[in-house]
Amino acid sequence: MDVYNHAQEQSSRSPERPGTREGSKELARKLYEKIVNGFVRQGATMHENVNDVYRAFPGNRMIVRRDHPQRIEETLLRGEELPISLDAKVGAAYPNAVAWSSYDGLRGLENAFTEGFGHVAGLVAVVGFQPNDQMRVRDVEDLSGGLTGVDRSLIRCVAGMVSPDDLRFLVLRLPADRFPIEQMTSTEYEAFEEWNEQPRKGEPMYIFRGLTFERYENPAMAAAAK
Repeated sequence: MDVYNHAQEQSSRSPERPGTREGSKELARKLYEKIVNGFVRQGATMHENVNDVYRAFPGNRMIVRRDHPQRIEETLLRGEELPISLDAKVGAAYPNAVAWSSYDGLRGLENAFTEGFGHVAGLVAVVGFQPNDQMRVRDVEDLSGGLTGVDRSLIRCVAGMVSPDDLRFLVLRLPADRFPIEQMTSTEYEAFEEWNEQPRKGEPMYIFRGLTFERYENPAMAAAAK
């Protein structure tokens, strides 16, 4: 199983489920398009296959975490820093990120969809960034015995400010019934049509899109995208 499919399988187990209210669908769709179109206008490259995102940074270990899409739109998209803090109620050892590189393969990536917080009507954002000198990054191996998950060895406690210059990639996950149909690939559309005909008691369907930021891309990937 490749990185993308495994991440999709893991994330489909998250507690939020796509609803049917048109207002929620429109909210998620508009925020998704605002984030994608905004970053593309600033020079980011959009990828329909998120495996291309993960392969763009071979061996480059970075911090990856789920963050609230609205926070990303209000900070990084506007050229401002994104603050990450620890939960004071839990304490300094609370895990909120993953230390990951493409060489880790599946290890730890599924946790990136759970370490962090927030979604907007089902829209989830996972951000990958290079920690700067002012950021505090601690491992939590001493807590691994008391945490649940497939592999917790790469989880970290992170606190600090993420600058737009630190940003490496962004992955967005949107329930298929809230994704713009005209932007689906033919394969996605066929799968969506099939899913749409099934009873809604089954597993939800998600569509992923990724963004990489040109100044940090693998040169070979950047050339292939042109």
